[in-house]
Amino acid sequence: MCEKAAEKTEFTVKLEKIDPAQKAKVIREIKNLIPDMNLVAAKKFVEGAPKVIKESVPKAEAEKIKKALQAFGATVVLE
Repeated sequence: MCEKAAEKTEFTVKLEKIDPAQKAKVIREIKNLIPDMNLVAAKKFVEGAPKVIKESVPKAEAEKIKKALQAFGATVVLE
């Protein structure tokens, strides 16, 4: 008998790259997503992509983050 692999319930949300024309919008969104991050830190974070945005996130929240950032031209992966 084969055991079915358990469906993944927690994801790591990773910012792969951004559209340079949309950089300011992505920075603002990252600042909103990560508590205690100021604008300067958010700018460095975005410029240093690829970076992990959040770890161990439920699927619904991970999809919401991905969709929000993709709206601003960012490439986001769920791992």
